[in-house]
Amino acid sequence: MFTINIPYLLGALKTPNNPQGFPERVDFTLSFCPATGRYYQIPFPEVDTLNEKAYELGSLLGTAMDDSLLGASYAKDFFKFIQTFLEIKGKKILEIGCGRGALLYLLSNKCLKADGIEPGIQNKKYWEKFNVNVIPEVFPSKKIKQKYDVVIGFLLLEHLKNLDDFFYNIEQILTVNGSVVFAVPDCAEYIRTGDIGMLIHQHYQYFTLESFQDTLNFYGYKITGIQNANVGSILYIVAEKNSDIKSQAKVKFSDNINIFVKKT
Repeated sequence: MFTINIPYLLGALKTPNNPQGFPERVDFTLSFCPATGRYYQIPFPEVDTLNEKAYELGSLLGTAMDDSLLGASYAKDFFKFIQTFLEIKGKKILEIGCGRGALLYLLSNKCLKADGIEPGIQNKKYWEKFNVNVIPEVFPSKKIKQKYDVVIGFLLLEHLKNLDDFFYNIEQILTVNGSVVFAVPDCAEYIRTGDIGMLIHQHYQYFTLESFQDTLNFYGYKITGIQNANVGSILYIVAEKNSDIKSQAKVKFSDNINIFVKKT
């Protein structure tokens, strides 16, 4: 494990300091999952509470997919990847963490049914503009009453502190041999150079192309497509739930791996 005191980031602010209730710096503890080769932040109550408050405020640490020039480019690039590796016509799709609904809009014009789920209603005006169906709740939700052929998450997995719970909940709503599609930040270069600039309290998981694939395999998915995004430093992956690949989610991760972080 490796612990370092780093700034707590909330995204773009009008002042140089965090708003009241958010400290300027907070400890960050990094560890390693030997089963998947993935680095991850060890959750602590203080950080978890701050993150929950940040999400309630609508913290945005990047570019939102919307109808702006840059936002639309992210949505269109990911949508192109989905169409390349999946036949979505006639499929029911759920996008978890659908944000403003730009991708959901593109999906809804091509598939049988596209639903989204996103905490809160801060993006409601965008949902109405795109005319998309969004459940304003945290996943999992009792309001999800059906199974889906495809589950999608764009820049979602890195925010999850417990992947075991997440993939268990995905299994409950995914049809037999259904598919998942995810996009995550590519942290390979940061890890290669020992650059701690990748560490953000709101990000619990840190992926490379290899650990991204191994993580999906670990949870019982067969990779059917993977590539680098054409917009941003992002990795795309599509995988199919495969009964022949047994999930190893009950394997206990080791927190006793020594992490060397190169001093910069």
